[in-house]
Order: sequence, then structure tokens, then C-alpha cells
Amino acid sequence: MLRLMRHIFRAIGWTPLVMLCLLFPPTDAAAQTLSMGYVDQEVYPLLVDDGEAVAPSPGIVVELIQRAVASANGRLTLTRLPAARLYNSIKNGTLNGALCISFAADRAQFMVYPMRDGQPNSDLRCARLRYMLYTKRSSTLQWDGKTLQTAGVVGAHRGFSVVGVLRAAGAQVYEANSDKQLFSMLAADRLAAVAALELVGDQLLAESADAQLIEKLPLALISQDLYMTVNHETYAKQSALVEQVWANIGKFRQATNAELLPKYLR
Repeated sequence: MLRLMRHIFRAIGWTPLVMLCLLFPPTDAAAQTLSMGYVDQEVYPLLVDDGEAVAPSPGIVVELIQRAVASANGRLTLTRLPAARLYNSIKNGTLNGALCISFAADRAQFMVYPMRDGQPNSDLRCARLRYMLYTKRSSTLQWDGKTLQTAGVVGAHRGFSVVGVLRAAGAQVYEANSDKQLFSMLAADRLAAVAALELVGDQLLAESADAQLIEKLPLALISQDLYMTVNHETYAKQSALVEQVWANIGKFRQATNAELLPKYLR
């Protein structure tokens, strides 16, 4: 069959290169690749470890987006950078986008977010950065969204942004590297409250033998939805891939969180 086709192509003057292109059309591999960046600071368990290296267990958000891209038949490369360099790299096209960031009007000038009715579509978020207060039901601690009233110490994960929020609200803060340790201290009345990422705090509360003695206060200390974004050039060239990845993130997020959270709890 191939010999017959070669005779036909020679008869009409087609070169071997043209023949190969027709027989084996090139695939646009680059169009199916997303080169994404994320910050070089840990946001545990969403992003794991500080520094430029991508950890072997990189975090729930990273694994979620890896799955979302693979399911869309895409390829994903990852780079970690300080925030300012990350945004500059997206602006100048060195990177296609950011793995998981909050919405800001200035960022929307050079990045595309998943939108609905003129607002970021929270159904397609990669994560919700929502810090809540957990305290004993018998506690007199009060949080009205602005002022924290407590005579005791509030525990929080060391180095996280919520520590600054607590101190600005007037709290004395104890920092630890383990959320499990903080909840144990709360159960033993060594802390007045724990400020934890809701995803983590709810899981630890559900697992706690003292769950009936502990409650989550209704108002968040911090609440931000985070999204995968790409620059405008990437969206113009690969909108089908990007839209499918966004859809996959929304589809996979809840199940991925439930599956991976036990692995990351510490």
C-alpha cells in the first residue's frame, strides 16, 4: 500500500516530506502544555514546603491541578518563584499562568480567571483559603469579624498569614508546626482557641475524641477563593484546554480533597 502511494505522490510531484506530513500529521504538543508557576512559600496543606523545589508530595492544590490537566489530555510543568517574579514571568510570557491565586483587579489586567456573570466563578476555584476559629463550647471567646475578645492564647500554624491577623485583632498567639498538636492543646485547655484552615480544622475536629466539646465559630478570620489563571495570550491560543482544566478542577476538587487530606495532615 505504501509503495503504491509513493508512486502516486512521485507522479504528482509531492516530496517525501509532504508525504510524511500527510501520512503522519504533526501534533501541536506545545498547544497542549501549560507552564505554570506558584509561590515559593508554603501554604500547608495546599502548597507544601518553601523554596524553588517542587516537593514529592507537593500539596493538595498541586495534585488537584495535575489531575485536572492530565484528564484534559494536557501536559503540566511547574516552577516556584517569589510572588513578584511569578507575576512578571506571567506578564512577559515566560510562564503561562499561576497555579492558584486570589482574584485582584490589577491581576485581571494580565490574567484570565474563570468567570461567571462578571465575577470569578467560585465553583471552579482550586481552593478556599478560609481560616476559622475552633474553641471549647464552654469558652467565653468572642469574634465578631473585627474584634477578638479573649483572655487566653490562640494557637496557629507557624508562619501562616493568619498569625498576623490574630495579632492585629489583639490576640496572644502560640505558633506550632502541627495542627494536630494545636487541637490536642485545645482539648487539654492549654489554648483558648485554634485558628486553622477550615479544610484541616474540620477534618481534625471530626477525628477528635473531644469533638462534642469543641465548636467552630461562624465567622471566618480570612476567606479567599483561589483560582488557576493564565495570561491573555495563553487563553487566546489554548482556550479549549484551559476551559476543560477549569471544569475538571470544579469536578475533581471535593473528591480530591477528601482523598488526599489524610495524607497531608500533620
